[in-house]
Amino acid sequence: MLNDAELTRLCTQLALTAEAMGHAVSATAAAMMADDLSIYPLPALERALKRVRAQHTGKLTLKAVLDQLETLAGRLAPSEAWALALKSADEAATVVWSDEIQRAFEQARGMLAAGDKVGARMAFIAAYERITITAREQRQLPTVQVTFGTNRELRQLALTTAIERNQISAPMAVVLALDNGVTLPADVFNSAMLGKAVEMGLIKADAAQDALLHGRLALVAPALSPVALLAGRVEVTREAAPDVREKLGQLRDQVARRAGRFTRAQVQARVERMRLSHAKRQTAARVLAYQQEGR
Repeated sequence: MLNDAELTRLCTQLALTAEAMGHAVSATAAAMMADDLSIYPLPALERALKRVRAQHTGKLTLKAVLDQLETLAGRLAPSEAWALALKSADEAATVVWSDEIQRAFEQARGMLAAGDKVGARMAFIAAYERITITAREQRQLPTVQVTFGTNRELRQLALTTAIERNQISAPMAVVLALDNGVTLPADVFNSAMLGKAVEMGLIKADAAQDALLHGRLALVAPALSPVALLAGRVEVTREAAPDVREKLGQLRDQVARRAGRFTRAQVQARVERMRLSHAKRQTAARVLAYQQEGR
């Protein structure tokens, strides 16, 4: 449920979207639409309004926003849902689908196993339509679920594709990968992303620590050189993330100022002054040599 500040922002977004589409809505109408949409999270609503502005023709309506919300949440048409559900019959395949499709497929699984594909399709579509109609009446969006198959390569492909399509978040993908023996690319499958999963409550801290201790995922590049630390020096590694390098540089400047030493900027300025002074001396020497040759 949106709070007052989010409702105010949503009203503004609705009014601006209507204006961008060539018409205006009254403050009362915008407030009424915002109240109807208030059960959905604001980020999802803003993404839906962006798609409405880009794709919808005609006036802004509540149905136009709800249709885009459903699309973004992965609610498919019955025929598309059936095609996706059929993939789950393959034990090797990993399927990223919704709870609505999964529930409807349970009504058809027996017929499909018995060889009655036509009857299974009819049973599925009837159940799916009933489930989605009820969900629309209750203003509920589908929940993305992942059913893992036996093929490990297909597991990895399914999770990677789901991240690219924004069906699941990267932290959620890391947790699912750890639970199902999947290895993801290092830019996702690392300790930093696992830390975000802990913050989001997707995995307990002790389980995350266990994954790190047993080397079940890649570690991010160290920010400080361990070799330099052993020698008593503090050096930032080249592999450290740019934001980490910048933060460590700021901390180093703060320590330098407190100790009365030169900061990075002061050292660079001093080097530049020395370089310019050296260049001037060289130029003066060449001018003097030229004048002497002319005599």
